[in-house]
Amino acid sequence: MSSIEMFEKQREKVLEEIKKIEKLEGVENESNSLEMSELNLEKAKVNSQINELSKKLTKLRLELDGINQKINDLSGSAIDKILDAIKGQRWYFFKNKPKVLMDKNTALLWANLDYFPYYKENGNCYNSSECSELINNLNIDGFEDWKVPTNYELWDMIEDKTFPFQGGDCWEIKNYYPWFVYYNNQINAKDLDYEGSNSGIVNYDACLLPCNDSITYDDYKNNVSENNPVYTENERLQFTLNLFINNNLWPIFDDENITELYKKIYFEKPRLLEELAEIQSQIDTIEEQNKNKIKLLSSEFDYTKLLVNYNIYEINNSIIKYYKAVISWVDGLIERLDYFQEQKSDMIEEFNKIGLKLSQKYQENQNLNQRENDLLKERQKFFKKNFELGINDVTKKLLSYKKQAQDIEDRIDDINEGNNGISELAELENEKRASFLFIAENTANIVKNALIKMDYFEKNKDFAVAAINLWDKWSMDYKVLKTTYKEDLKNNCEKEEIEEEVWMKWFEDWCNTRFVIEQQFMPLIKEGLSGNFEAEKKGVVIIEDIVALLDEYKKKVDNFYKNDRSAIYVNYVFVANGELQEKFETELKLYKISSEFQKKLQDIIFSLEKNENKIFLINWANNLIDLPVDEIINFVQLNNLDSIPQNVLNQFIELKKKNFESYLSDAKAYGKEQERRDKEFNSLIFKMRKGLAKNKQGQLAH
Repeated sequence: MSSIEMFEKQREKVLEEIKKIEKLEGVENESNSLEMSELNLEKAKVNSQINELSKKLTKLRLELDGINQKINDLSGSAIDKILDAIKGQRWYFFKNKPKVLMDKNTALLWANLDYFPYYKENGNCYNSSECSELINNLNIDGFEDWKVPTNYELWDMIEDKTFPFQGGDCWEIKNYYPWFVYYNNQINAKDLDYEGSNSGIVNYDACLLPCNDSITYDDYKNNVSENNPVYTENERLQFTLNLFINNNLWPIFDDENITELYKKIYFEKPRLLEELAEIQSQIDTIEEQNKNKIKLLSSEFDYTKLLVNYNIYEINNSIIKYYKAVISWVDGLIERLDYFQEQKSDMIEEFNKIGLKLSQKYQENQNLNQRENDLLKERQKFFKKNFELGINDVTKKLLSYKKQAQDIEDRIDDINEGNNGISELAELENEKRASFLFIAENTANIVKNALIKMDYFEKNKDFAVAAINLWDKWSMDYKVLKTTYKEDLKNNCEKEEIEEEVWMKWFEDWCNTRFVIEQQFMPLIKEGLSGNFEAEKKGVVIIEDIVALLDEYKKKVDNFYKNDRSAIYVNYVFVANGELQEKFETELKLYKISSEFQKKLQDIIFSLEKNENKIFLINWANNLIDLPVDEIINFVQLNNLDSIPQNVLNQFIELKKKNFESYLSDAKAYGKEQERRDKEFNSLIFKMRKGLAKNKQGQLAH
């Protein structure tokens, strides 16, 4: 039986009960009847909408099939026509990049001289300094990194005189003979009245024709060469076609029909397919929303609408009606719960698999200290609370209420068998018990909480599964740190004859840093599950990306302590104030890791649309960004280092107070502030080291 048929059956039953109750309760139930009628009208409306959408969907699919067939029929021979056109043409202008042209032989881009100022406004040529200034930071049609061509590149381009702007005597371009080239590691001029790449190299003012190799690659020139014995002619031509396609270029062919054909196959067809896919996606979304609306009417129930079957007044004034009503109510909920389980069997099975993993009691690990055990324990507690469904426990709780109601029935039967019925019934009647409405609300809430968990899981299924796997991995990684990594550090240090007292202090610092990183894991997971990022494109995928970035940060910290920490110690162990210099060098390295993390996080922050989410990430990252700063401040203060000037320490404290929230609306300003902060940190470390050196010199002088 479908959910709609089930609903129809329930509807008829409810309407029959409404008619019976209306006779007893009058106007009060008119509103209930109206609510149910509206419910069914909504269902009918949704069904009609889905049917209409399905018709549109079928029509669109047929149109898409027809369009695809037409384009495919055309493109079967069209690609051969395009390849044939490429075969006979060397130079290409582009419809969508009008300020550049390309040489098929090399795939070098050259500036379109109809747009580019190849000489000065007064008609004179540039000198070499002006040429350098002009070429720097040049951006033409979105292409950057332009350069002065080498003498070989310029001659290879102009030798056969097919270059579209060749004009004048000999090999001149635009009737000018001196053109800048890069020759012998400097900018010179090539006189195009002289034949050959190395002839006519002079120190003249000249014109500038920049080139760009950003779309070509090392093997391209050999791949397309007619003398290449490896590739067939069509394969060589395909390299050029692929270059156009991969760089989203619309070349202008000598044959206008080929230019139009190229547009249809490589521009219009992809755009049309993308548009149709977007329409399809919108229809699927609307259809799914409407399906969810029907599901909402049949599953996420409002228990008060079920109360239409119960005469509350009579139930409240009759113990017999009371226990019968409770039994009936619980049976109705269990029946409804069974229906949900049937409809959601696959989802419940997945839910239960996860629940089984989470149901195990957390076992404290002897290698972890108390705060570390507490952290891992709280993680498991969170996931257990949100993803352990316990559907059998729900049924058990409901059956407990049913049994209590049946106990009342059994007691009445026992009383009826005895000789003190009146007094015992009076005693039973006067006992305190929850009202039927309270029992109905409470039991419905038990069911609804289970359904909410299920819907919550269904809505966030992919992220939930990923989050639980991450939880498992992160917890295991931390245990590995306290066992395997510790043992590795010990063995490596013993080989280098580094004392246990020394490497144990490193390991303590390592664990403290890792603990701060570990603390940042759960806030991300909770934010992902809260739905605050759903308004963003890709939604919770962003959270997964940040967790991955945090994991990368963690691994770099691990790698530093495993592979680099001992080298710093060895460098400074015999140096004056070596322990302090070593500490500052260590924090400098860790700050670099922190800064790299922040730069990558910045890209994510400014990809977001909602300021609330940007602020969350900025605030979330503060603990990580401030790790090296905090460590320096604490180290200096705990060790009472008189050699460190107080004003330098105060500058460190001020550095920590500065935050990035004020730069939220400007990614460029945010990046500059980070660069400034990095420089300030490095400068303060330098000042501290300088202070140590001065202090040591003062001691030697005395």
